[in-house]
Amino acid sequence: MFKKFLLKIFRYKKSLFFFIFVVILFHIIFVDFQNIKQIIAEPKEALKNIEETKKLFFKLFFSVFGKFIILIFIFITYLNFRNHFEIKTLKNRLSLWSKLSYYVHQIGEEVFEEFPIGIILIDGVTQEIQWINNYAQMLFDKPSLNVSIYKLNVKIAELLTSNEEKTILTIGKEHFDCLYKKEFNVFYLFNVTEREKVKTLYHQKTPTFIFLSFDNFENSLKDYDLSEQSQIKVEYLSALSDFFDVYENYLKQLTDDKFLLLLTRQQLEKLMEDKFSVLKTIRNISNKYKLKITLSIGVACYNLPYNKIASLAQSAIELAQKRGGDQVVVNIENQKIQYFGATTTALSSNSKVSSRVNAEIIQDLIQKHQSCFIFGHIYPDLDALGSMLAFYQISSFLNEESNHYLILDEKDLNDINLKTIFHHLKKEEPQILQQIINVKNAKKMIDSDSLLVILDTQSKNIVYNQELLELTKNIIIVDHHRATEEIISNIFSYVDSLASSTSEMLIELISFFQKEVKITPFVASLMYGGIVIDTNHFTYRTSVRTLEAAAKLVSLGADGTRIKFWLREEFEKIKEINELISKMEIYKECFAIIKSEKIRENRSFLAKVSENALNIQNINAAFTICKLQENKIGISARSYNDFNVQVIMEQMGGGGHINSAATQIESNNLEEVVDKLKNILFAEYK
Repeated sequence: MFKKFLLKIFRYKKSLFFFIFVVILFHIIFVDFQNIKQIIAEPKEALKNIEETKKLFFKLFFSVFGKFIILIFIFITYLNFRNHFEIKTLKNRLSLWSKLSYYVHQIGEEVFEEFPIGIILIDGVTQEIQWINNYAQMLFDKPSLNVSIYKLNVKIAELLTSNEEKTILTIGKEHFDCLYKKEFNVFYLFNVTEREKVKTLYHQKTPTFIFLSFDNFENSLKDYDLSEQSQIKVEYLSALSDFFDVYENYLKQLTDDKFLLLLTRQQLEKLMEDKFSVLKTIRNISNKYKLKITLSIGVACYNLPYNKIASLAQSAIELAQKRGGDQVVVNIENQKIQYFGATTTALSSNSKVSSRVNAEIIQDLIQKHQSCFIFGHIYPDLDALGSMLAFYQISSFLNEESNHYLILDEKDLNDINLKTIFHHLKKEEPQILQQIINVKNAKKMIDSDSLLVILDTQSKNIVYNQELLELTKNIIIVDHHRATEEIISNIFSYVDSLASSTSEMLIELISFFQKEVKITPFVASLMYGGIVIDTNHFTYRTSVRTLEAAAKLVSLGADGTRIKFWLREEFEKIKEINELISKMEIYKECFAIIKSEKIRENRSFLAKVSENALNIQNINAAFTICKLQENKIGISARSYNDFNVQVIMEQMGGGGHINSAATQIESNNLEEVVDKLKNILFAEYK
């Protein structure tokens, strides 16, 4: 009871103290003050009775003083009570905290030891394991203490030097988020197996649209009667159906030669592992009937609305067909476009209708614009130079009122043969020479209404100058190379990967322009030389069209002897080529790999080395690798028959044709590039 009474007093301590203080102060003012006032007011009377006054004075003094003593006593008592209760409260709290700390400590130890969270503590200097909890010991089969973290798990150890503080580990069939806290030198492992399973399932179920199209289907079957056509078509269709039956899919025939296939990414990855062997199956049927039918496939795998996936798949199959068909173009979200197949040379067609339509479109565009600027690719070759000069003469005849310019700088001609040809150009075509401008002047002259004509390339990566592309949207492309995903945006493109060269394509168009176009003998000779170089003297990609184009150029005054004279090699160069070939490495018994640490700016030299290496028996493909400049390595690849060097170079960031391709790599390490090439060759041709 007394304790409760004290607690109540302490609860109202401030009010009680104030009340007592007011009572005493009131007593002093209204009782003692009256006596003091009486003494002061009647001093004479007080002096008469001195003894009484003394008694009264002492009485007043002790009364007031005593009351102050009482106030001080009460105040001190209040402080003691307050301190007593505060100390007791603190003791109670301390006791409670001690109990809580004990339980928290017990719980913490249980979490460290029993919960499914791996904890590994390491020494910050030696990086050795100092402590590891039970769960982590179970994961890593009870590792010893004072052992380097690198011996426990390399991927965990990589976090020590990485800018990242988190990685995903796979231990057995389980997945873990590994978190590294550098300030505490501790690793935490959280089991995220269920999360990763959901992510994997989501990844595997990504919708995939595939368009399939038989190349040259109707044209190849037109010589057969209806019953034979039906029999052959059934064989092709059965082959497709049988092949895709093993995959979970939906196959729908859209037309006689076009199909839609729907499946998931999981099934697509199986197809990619198989490298779309259905292409070979179709080729075998075609060989059986001696037909020129192949299969082109466009694939799009995205987490997008179906109409957008279908659009991407359509773009993929168009790209496959632009590259010559008989191949697969795979476009997967957040991945670089991949190519499969293309092991046969593209089938040549000779469509006069196509040439006439393209000629009409090009003529219309030239006549609509008041200025025309013509250029090609970086480090121009003979085909690029010849087609540029030819297009200049074409556009000049089709629109005599407009201004026509060639964008080229002589210093960019790094081939000695091209320098010789340019020297002859100055003497024989002075009118053309006056219309050649450099990039700096071109930037000042090109406006939004100008027409740009890009020849012998459609790739942003190797166009003569990328900044020019931003000055106008009016861009025409004429090119014979197989398309890549880095295509220049344009209003019209005439791309024919079946043609041997851009010069061949242009000479075909001349007959279909509505105005007469004259090509001078000098320019005709350059175009003829472009065909000679790109076909390696009519060895590769030579069709009836190619020979007809060459014949047309001869009729316009092209001189083959002059071309041969221009293309002669220096003695030292021939000597150097033979020396490099003598030191070449033969990989997998059929691949020639020639390498040189010497810096060579002349890219055509690399091509000549590869072409000469192909003259050696049993060599199916040759790769010449050397430094083009500091931190840039070039590869020139050449091959025979069905060996596709284009797909090899594309995997290294380049491109080209099935038997002729190249790439440039940002690197100074020649051996590293050689090893990468070998790895690709090993993977493609096991």
